[in-house]
Amino acid sequence: MAVTTGQQTADLREPPSWRRSKNRIATVLMITAFVLVIIPLGFVLYTVIAKGISIISWQFLTASIPPNVLPASIGGMGPAVVGTLEITALATVLAVPLGVLGAVYLNEYGGNKLLAKIIGFMSDVMTGVPSIVMGLFIFSIWVLHFGYSGLAGALALGCLMLPIVIRSTYEMLRLVPDPATPSGPARPA
Repeated sequence: MAVTTGQQTADLREPPSWRRSKNRIATVLMITAFVLVIIPLGFVLYTVIAKGISIISWQFLTASIPPNVLPASIGGMGPAVVGTLEITALATVLAVPLGVLGAVYLNEYGGNKLLAKIIGFMSDVMTGVPSIVMGLFIFSIWVLHFGYSGLAGALALGCLMLPIVIRSTYEMLRLVPDPATPSGPARPA
């Protein structure tokens, strides 16, 4: 139970000022810009769905890609779907084992060794590399020498996946208690 001694309560509202006015003006401009961007995006989305929903079918997802002179209802995108699945699978086969091995090394054996510091640093640096830069790197290293192939796409995607796999696995391994400390459960020998 509170006892009042006749004091007035403090007014915690921000007093009117130029800063408050600028904040409101900026908020109104931001909302206006958001609405102006959403309107054309909504029209594009509506057009794509309205014109494309009639074409989507099992035949479209599995048939071969037609020449440009045929109507959109003939042919499909089967090779694109298969190629995407193949490139993603190959990138996963390349990145996941290397990433898990790198994280296990960092967590279990690395300590303060030079190799562990290099792996951690390169993993952090590679996390911030934009995909276009990685694509240009693989293009200059692989495609210019050996020609276009799905392997080049898998290498680029694998290089983008690798630091994420290393960091995710490393953080999960850090959650496992160390058997040498008394706080963690003892592991059987």
